[in-house]
Amino acid sequence: MKSGLYLLILIIFLLPHDSTAEIIYVDGSIDRSGCNTYDVSSRICTTGLNSAFRTIQSALDVTDYGDTILIREGFYPEKLIIDSSTEKAGFITLSNFKDEPVLIDGNNPDLGPLITINCDNVRISGLKISHSSSFGIISRNTDTIFIKNCEVSYSNDGGIVFVDASNITVTDCEVHHNNYRGLEAAHEAISFHNVHGFEVARCQVYDNKEEGIDGKYGSKDGIIHHNTVFRNNGPNIYIDKANHIDVYNNLVHSAVSKAGISLNIESKWHTEGLAWTLQHVNIYNNIIYNNSGGIGFWLEEGDGEELQAKWDYINIYNNTIVNNARQGENRGGGIYIINLNSENFGKNISICNNLFSGNVSDVSKTIWNWRENELLDKISIFNNLFIQNEASNAFGKNPVMAVNPGFMNPDIFEFRLTPDSDAIDTGTEILYPETDYDGISRPIQDGPDIGAFEFRK
Repeated sequence: MKSGLYLLILIIFLLPHDSTAEIIYVDGSIDRSGCNTYDVSSRICTTGLNSAFRTIQSALDVTDYGDTILIREGFYPEKLIIDSSTEKAGFITLSNFKDEPVLIDGNNPDLGPLITINCDNVRISGLKISHSSSFGIISRNTDTIFIKNCEVSYSNDGGIVFVDASNITVTDCEVHHNNYRGLEAAHEAISFHNVHGFEVARCQVYDNKEEGIDGKYGSKDGIIHHNTVFRNNGPNIYIDKANHIDVYNNLVHSAVSKAGISLNIESKWHTEGLAWTLQHVNIYNNIIYNNSGGIGFWLEEGDGEELQAKWDYINIYNNTIVNNARQGENRGGGIYIINLNSENFGKNISICNNLFSGNVSDVSKTIWNWRENELLDKISIFNNLFIQNEASNAFGKNPVMAVNPGFMNPDIFEFRLTPDSDAIDTGTEILYPETDYDGISRPIQDGPDIGAFEFRK
């Protein structure tokens, strides 16, 4: 899946340029609603050869596939609808001009969503989108959309949201202070709802009043990697009834009241009969610290078909999981499970090569899980590092019991390994990533190291 998505991105950017494509400028400072004589240097309508408009929507209304809209520095208090029904090849591209700051601001209770995408093959980059009365960016039933280097903030509902879509890429974005409506807000900071094929990478996602990054409700074939996700009111990264998802090389910390990464099956919303599954998920090379819980499993209970919910083919390996539920809370810990029976789990769940330190309980059924069962015995737990005398309901096979984790400087959240760490060379070779959090090849010495980092001299 990963190689196919990267190939698609490469092909898209190597497509030949359409000779009929136009560059259209938007400049709020011009003295008329539009002109065909825009001069880029002077930013006035004089003897230039380019078309220009004072508003972004005016430019979008004449844009076709292959065209690029370049927006000059300014404040644009408007909401945008991107749409095209032609069969022309190429992309509709909407971007700031060079590095000029462009703010699309809906600081108006009636203005939103601020950007609605209603057609396929759209690229948006370099925009700041703020104060929507609903969503920052919303798109439904679309294919092949790229959102890059955008800042989306202070939306009443979700920040960047895709529903019933495919081949969606969100990269290098800053998404913060969304869901300002609170727990009643629709969707999350970055949401993929029934999206087939998605990537979210190198984004900063923080201080949102619901979840940070969410792959949910039938989404599949997704990768969430190299993001920094913190201080969100829900779980920082949330996988809910989704399949074939890889979550790796993320820095995940300080979730306000819930898990850093949560693997959940909700039952109250978007009921799906017997399709209550969360399968084929890999979580590795993540640094997960100072959350109320590290990695959590949760079923929203009811009395219907959701009781047949199934977690299976899940691998959690080579993560560094530190100081979760740090305030002595009775919920959570390093990896924790609440409100589940053993029959909710298949036989293909592995927890290995993880480094646990300072969690309220490293691997646990929390006290919220009142059922008596042998759930943890059913999961394959092996070759993890635990700190001696720290609580855990299960240590599994071949645990490495250490006096300390051997971190360089945990006071400043520097969790790379010191030369004397017991994590070095003690990981299992059954399951480990080929590179570590820093992109360093594994193993360097006699075997893979435990945790997100491979020690190097």
